[in-house]
Amino acid sequence: MRRTIPGLLLALTLFLISVAGVSARVQTAAIEVTPERGNQFQTFSVRGTGFEPGITLAATFIAPDGEEFLFPVAGEQGLRVRTDGTFSVTVVPAVDFAGSRAGVWTASFCHGESGVCWTKEFTVSR
Repeated sequence: MRRTIPGLLLALTLFLISVAGVSARVQTAAIEVTPERGNQFQTFSVRGTGFEPGITLAATFIAPDGEEFLFPVAGEQGLRVRTDGTFSVTVVPAVDFAGSRAGVWTASFCHGESGVCWTKEFTVSR
């Protein structure tokens, strides 16, 4: 039994190191929304940089009242990060979010495997 415990400890240590490495790479990522404020008929661009290439993110836009809009990208409910670690989407609140409301919105992009989310607020006026 004693000979298998060091093997298990080694396997566990290697697993934890690999998970920490992925988490550290993912956490260097950031998103920005431009413009930071605009009217409901304006196009808002969301750009992500520094992401792990190839991962899939769930894109959600959260209205001022807390209602969540899952944002399909090309008919999919997920967004695949490009090989250079970037992604971009554009939204027009009056078109993409039925009954869009004025106020502070939140763009949220979450990595399902790690559970890590990146958010950015932007303001929509009438």
